[in-house]
This record gives sequence, structure tokens and C-alpha cells, in this order.
Amino acid sequence: MYKLRLVYDSSYSYVYKDSVTHVATIDLYIKHKIECAQCACDELLFDTDSARMLAVLKLSSSNNYTVELL
Repeated sequence: MYKLRLVYDSSYSYVYKDSVTHVATIDLYIKHKIECAQCACDELLFDTDSARMLAVLKLSSSNNYTVELL
């Protein structure tokens, strides 16, 4: 399994991080057909490295967080 972390500003609450991360999983699937699971309030889990790398490219344009490979 392959993970990535969405790194949020420390001022954001757990609920905010969890909600925005959940929306990211939905966007990845609906807009790009990338399947993933949310395994923490700020982490996504992928079956393949190629899916994770494509997700990094798609998510990196957000102003809400930065993307970090785990």
C-alpha cells in the first residue's frame, strides 16, 4: 500500500482536516477515476504507486494543504 499526507497549517482543527481530506478522496475518484481510502484525518492510501503519483499531481494545486509522500 502507498500513502500520502496532506499537510495542513497547524491552526486547522481535526474536523477541518478530516473533512477536506474526505473531499479530496471524492474529487480524486469523480474527476480522475483514482481510487483511494482515507486512513487518517490527513492521510490517503492507494493500491498502486502510479495512482499515488497521479494523485500528488492532481492535489498539489490546492491552497488548503501541501502534499507529502509517505
